[in-house]
Amino acid sequence: MPTPSEETLTVIANLISDGNLSEAATQAKLLIDVDPAISEAHSLRGIALSQLGNEQEATDAFKRAIALGPSSSKAYYNFATHLYQLGDMKQGYAMVQRSLELAPGNATAQDLAALLHAELVEAGFIVEPTTKQRDVSADE
Repeated sequence: MPTPSEETLTVIANLISDGNLSEAATQAKLLIDVDPAISEAHSLRGIALSQLGNEQEATDAFKRAIALGPSSSKAYYNFATHLYQLGDMKQGYAMVQRSLELAPGNATAQDLAALLHAELVEAGFIVEPTTKQRDVSADE
């Protein structure tokens, strides 16, 4: 049987899915006021705030979610998505890589990592090797 907090998290996630972002942010804040240690509440609040365009508040919420749940791949992924939307490819890539370290099989995170990697290569932040380096040890 889900706890009241788990039920509230589900309600908040559904509000976000339904596009009721202000209500989702409000409900997440109310839950945080009751129990500030719930990482997922901060993450959901960050998602709602990000989609509402409250960039700094969303960033702060995601950072808090990660601080409270450093082993939560979802927290890192959600922060990576937010950073990507802000145009911060390098930090977004670092966050999605951390998400994949925690949950290597997450296909959605793999897709975001591939997208960010491609954009970082295109922007010149990552240089892909163009030719194979000769194995010098074979000549010795």
